[in-house]
Amino acid sequence: MGAVHDGVVVVGGSLAGLQTAECLRAENWTGPIVVVDADDEPRFDRPPMSKQYLAGTVEDDRLLLRDRERLDGLGVEWVLGQAVTSVEPARRVVRIANGRELTYSELVIATGVSPVLPSVLAAPSAHVLRTKADADRLRAHLRPGGSLIIIGAGFIGLEVAATFRKVGARVEIVEALQTPLQRQVGPLVGGALQRIHQRAGVVFHLGREATAVREQDNGVAVTLDDGTVLDADALLVAVGSTPGTAFLAGSGLTVDDGVVADAHLKVAPHVHAVGDVVRWPHPLVGRSVRVEHWTTAIEQAKYVAKRIAGTGGDEPFAALPYFWSDQYDRKIQAHGFPSADARVEVIDGDLDADRFAVMYLVDGRATAVVAVNHPRQVLAGRRRVLTELTLQEASS
Repeated sequence: MGAVHDGVVVVGGSLAGLQTAECLRAENWTGPIVVVDADDEPRFDRPPMSKQYLAGTVEDDRLLLRDRERLDGLGVEWVLGQAVTSVEPARRVVRIANGRELTYSELVIATGVSPVLPSVLAAPSAHVLRTKADADRLRAHLRPGGSLIIIGAGFIGLEVAATFRKVGARVEIVEALQTPLQRQVGPLVGGALQRIHQRAGVVFHLGREATAVREQDNGVAVTLDDGTVLDADALLVAVGSTPGTAFLAGSGLTVDDGVVADAHLKVAPHVHAVGDVVRWPHPLVGRSVRVEHWTTAIEQAKYVAKRIAGTGGDEPFAALPYFWSDQYDRKIQAHGFPSADARVEVIDGDLDADRFAVMYLVDGRATAVVAVNHPRQVLAGRRRVLTELTLQEASS
């Protein structure tokens, strides 16, 4: 079937893939662009899925990352509802599920991540949350007096918990670690966020794992490893995600918790990667990282588009990660690389108050700032983190 010559093929049509196509056009790339995605409509904004859209305060048309007119104006061929099955970098060929082969001058991998659903939790009534359809199914249980069990106290789990509690639903969270978000922000800040949820009525089962799920006439029963049985109308599994790299088997490209790229987000000659799926050596911390943040995906897409179009420089990709989370009336913001083993210093407010900011220090240098309802401190902290990490890079 038809092939694309001297064009860019983007595998993955969500935020990072769409942004890559847009930025190529903005950089005056006039060649063909084909975006392939297994989803029928991947171009939805994902952060509202666990908050505003789930709560019904954002309508379908406002969930699209771009309106139809703007999408049509890009001059991009969208191949949706078709998964990529294999890649041959030596021949510059991409195969998709309908049998079509696409040849490319440059390939961009932007397949993101998918939720993990352990087999022990894979009951018919178990929900995950990634797509609009997932959010629609979960929204059917959002009502006063309803009940929800959440396995996993990461950002998705906590955001959904806040959304359900705000309408008066009962929420219980099961988490294998001793505090929520322990890996992401460490036990001190994780404990502070736990107390916010507890004051709102969320019940936590920490240091516990779910060992069985049983369907019931009125919902679901979850058995924990200490024998406790929890009952609820619905179950959300939010225990993490896995990078979308299965289609790269046999390609010769390096995969290790994501597709491995160099400091310029280049995976191989004429192959690049952007978004949640890519792991690359970050020059500011001197180690390989994979960042699942909305802003990082956008910045990487811009960076790769410039390099393909020949308008970018030769500097490595070194953007400082930024993420945010809305839970109840709190906005949690972070810049940098928070870690569980860093020393945490409270720079303003109180960890049990509605507003605080903390700095993460490793070997005396600031590596991250996390703040709740404190935009001024988070911006000041960002400047400090960027300065100190840049100085560290220069001296190493």
